[in-house]
Amino acid sequence: MKAALYDREGHEIAVAGKPHASTEKTAKGFTERSGENVWKNNCEVICEVLEKAGITGEQVRGIGVSGYGNGLHLVDGGNNSTYPHIVSTDSRAAEYVRWAYETGKSEQIYRETYQSTWAAQPLLLLKWMQDNKPEVLEKSTAFLNIKDYIRMKLTGVQCMEQTDASADGFTNIRDGKAEKKVFEILGIGDLFRLVPEIKLSSDICGYVTREAARETGLSEGTPVAGGMIDIEACAFSNGLQDGRDLAIITGTWGIVEYLSPDLVDDKDLFINAFSYLPDYYMIAEGSSTSASNLNWMMDNVLGAWVQEAGGKAEFYRQCDEILTKIPPEECSCIFLPYLYASNTNPFSRGAFFNINAFHTKEHFIRCVYEGIVFCTLYHLEKLKRHKDDFRMVRMSGGMTNSVPWTQMMCDALQMPVEVVNGKEQGAKGAAMCAAVACGEFGSMQEAARQMTIVDHTYLPDRTKAEIYHKKYESYKKAAEAANIFTESVKEDCGKTSAQ
Repeated sequence: MKAALYDREGHEIAVAGKPHASTEKTAKGFTERSGENVWKNNCEVICEVLEKAGITGEQVRGIGVSGYGNGLHLVDGGNNSTYPHIVSTDSRAAEYVRWAYETGKSEQIYRETYQSTWAAQPLLLLKWMQDNKPEVLEKSTAFLNIKDYIRMKLTGVQCMEQTDASADGFTNIRDGKAEKKVFEILGIGDLFRLVPEIKLSSDICGYVTREAARETGLSEGTPVAGGMIDIEACAFSNGLQDGRDLAIITGTWGIVEYLSPDLVDDKDLFINAFSYLPDYYMIAEGSSTSASNLNWMMDNVLGAWVQEAGGKAEFYRQCDEILTKIPPEECSCIFLPYLYASNTNPFSRGAFFNINAFHTKEHFIRCVYEGIVFCTLYHLEKLKRHKDDFRMVRMSGGMTNSVPWTQMMCDALQMPVEVVNGKEQGAKGAAMCAAVACGEFGSMQEAARQMTIVDHTYLPDRTKAEIYHKKYESYKKAAEAANIFTESVKEDCGKTSAQ
């Protein structure tokens, strides 16, 4: 998790960060974090960023918050967690997804929300809680997204924000209001009581309390804006203001998105959500199939190599050298980055294909990097069914820290890729919300124009177009093969995912 400070021109003044609060995996498919530890870590990084910048809390004009969408955080009337925070990579409700599709309930929900149904959505998790932890629901007064929980701890106010809520699968996509009908479709109509007030990204949702000021070093009374879901915060800080350009985010999740004046009626798409701009929706395709797969490989398979390199920073540098040294045509193995989830079949899992004795550990590194790129192309291919005239890509996330990996993405896309200044685009988007909320800018569009600075432009190597096209076609065949395998053992895979 990160805290960052920005000036009015969009320059990154200071950044502080630390690993997320430890993730507990209490059962297969369960991914949880302690809410108290999440807040404690946020307090620490806020204190640290103020110290790094050499300023006091009184000099902070406003605060914005951003975080991943979906998952579930239940709280009581005293602003205390009633259950550990369920993370968006959780799959305990996988069997409920299958049930929803088989009974036609997913189709009914889609008609109200324009959201596909998947395991870590609040609605499905609430259904699971009703069946497995009803005593927790009895003492809960609201459910929140992770950023809304942080804002609540800062201000004492329980509320949600519209970009997050509309991506959660329970709001009416036409008016942005919570839709009780979708709760009733799943048989949890009585849990509609847990929906808090929904605010806009640039609304002032509260002010830093005395207690939060003491814990963070911020000044009591500092305004806190609604903020945004991370995927929209990154698009906002990347300067997207119309539908001509794409935003790609490469983090725990891989996201491809664009702004549209119209909804896209396609049940296979991941998200139609309200955007940060009036009169636009955010159309997005994505899954937890991005750079988190590389992190898993480092932690669980390549640990000795990382240790030998002297740490992750040097290991990443060595990986960059490998990407430069081994050309794409010399790496025939294929990696499906489905360690946390799949974007082709909810029960498919990660795999390597086409391995032979020629391949070395360096080939496996390139293979993992390419697999994450090809999974991004798969997301884009689904979006291109509806729009295929994008000018360029604005990219953010961990991949942009690697020049050869970003160039690989550019060559595979065969589109110009721009990277804007600063490392923490989600945090910057949240800060831009705060700037509008505090009156520094008259509109979100003005903030996007004034605070976005392009730092580097990548141009595609046309000689690699055919190479990556053929490799991507092979990748899709591998994904199809994985799906066939999954269907042949669906019952066992389903039990593993939902336990």
